[in-house]
Amino acid sequence: GDDMPIYQAFTIGRIRVVMTDLRSARSDRTIVGDEQWRWLNGQLQAAASLGEVVLWVNTVPWITAEDRTSDHWGAFAEERMAISTLIDIIGVDVVMLGGDAHMVAIDDGTNSAYGHEPPGIVVFHAGALDRPGSLKGGPYSHGAVPGGGQFGLVEVRDDGTTIELRLTGLDWEGRVLVEHEVAFR
Repeated sequence: GDDMPIYQAFTIGRIRVVMTDLRSARSDRTIVGDEQWRWLNGQLQAAASLGEVVLWVNTVPWITAEDRTSDHWGAFAEERMAISTLIDIIGVDVVMLGGDAHMVAIDDGTNSAYGHEPPGIVVFHAGALDRPGSLKGGPYSHGAVPGGGQFGLVEVRDDGTTIELRLTGLDWEGRVLVEHEVAFR
């Protein structure tokens, strides 16, 4: 369409938050679009060169079976493989904050390697908030819990050598539904 993708990045300490728009630039051959692909590549390269961990806000499910008729990464398996390969070659650490699923779910990289030896990208779906629950994609190593009144919390600890992230999916009463910690050096 005529919509221009809206994407941005910002850095807090040694965390680079990269937010992509996977709806506006979509076509039959790409979910990212050429301009945004170049920008994403640059963001990943810059993060790697500065020793930053990338929190990639990805607006559609990443862990999905190949399916040309879907509206998520399964319809763009070659592009997903290309991004996985780029991340692997660059050696940048990425934690994906997944979207378009009304659930909390965590995968530690077991199910997201796409053509590479696990672990792949850590994936965290964080919330239905006030919407009804649904399950999308998967499998997820730490499970998936659909439901409204859920949200995710990302806690970062950086001692200058190691960056630790605690990913927690909670319900509105504060009950922990899924949780995972990951550390990067």
